[in-house]
Amino acid sequence: MDAAQHLVKLRPIAVELVDRTMIALGRDIAMFRPVIDATVRDDPDALLIVEFAEEDQADNLRKLKELWEFDSRSPASGGTIRNAKWGGVVDVVEPATQTAICGFFAPPASTS
Repeated sequence: MDAAQHLVKLRPIAVELVDRTMIALGRDIAMFRPVIDATVRDDPDALLIVEFAEEDQADNLRKLKELWEFDSRSPASGGTIRNAKWGGVVDVVEPATQTAICGFFAPPASTS
């Protein structure tokens, strides 16, 4: 959670914490397995999904670059922000993958 205080400086529209249980469930459900396999490295305890939605795609890419710069201060890159399980940044800029991630977190459809 220490990372979140640094991430808000990038002004994302959302920062979502995904725990190990949700990751495991995604891997166990066939329709979600491809997006989990494409975006999750190794077997993390949790993920922070950081979402940007600027009107200009160039601004989104600039913020993504800033996110990478933030990550360069992580222990995985020789920095000191987090513990050794810091996993790094995974770019998700393809619209189809973004849509699949949104589908994984969408609330179930109402049956009423």
